[in-house]
Amino acid sequence: MDNKALLSHVDINNVVCAMPLPYTRLYEGLASGLKAQFDGIPFYYAHMRGADIRVECLLNGVYDMAVVSRLAAESYLSQNNLCIALELGPHTYVGEHQLICRKGESGNVKRVGLDSRSADQKIMTDVFFGDSDVERVDLSYHES
Repeated sequence: MDNKALLSHVDINNVVCAMPLPYTRLYEGLASGLKAQFDGIPFYYAHMRGADIRVECLLNGVYDMAVVSRLAAESYLSQNNLCIALELGPHTYVGEHQLICRKGESGNVKRVGLDSRSADQKIMTDVFFGDSDVERVDLSYHES
């Protein structure tokens, strides 16, 4: 099948993918793999921090697709006009998220740094702390 010709018939000249910031080799490899799959099709990236903004841009038609974690993707499924188009399988998502605190203070947490643009951090913080009286301090992950 000539995907490039097919796209030109439906007036799609290029594909733009919203991706996380490439702060690890994992994301660099993912970007390279995606680019290879779109061989012969003009394929571009828009790198940005936070799944929320990537999904918002997708919904608004700014980008054609968005890469988000599985946890984030599943949290967006309640929006009727979204679906998971492709799951990458086991061991391909960011994992091993952890909450860290000063030694001996795990039961006395009063404030937690939280990147409000990260669906993963919001979900995990809400699950861990629930309705407890913990101040959530907005802190970008790349500034911490």
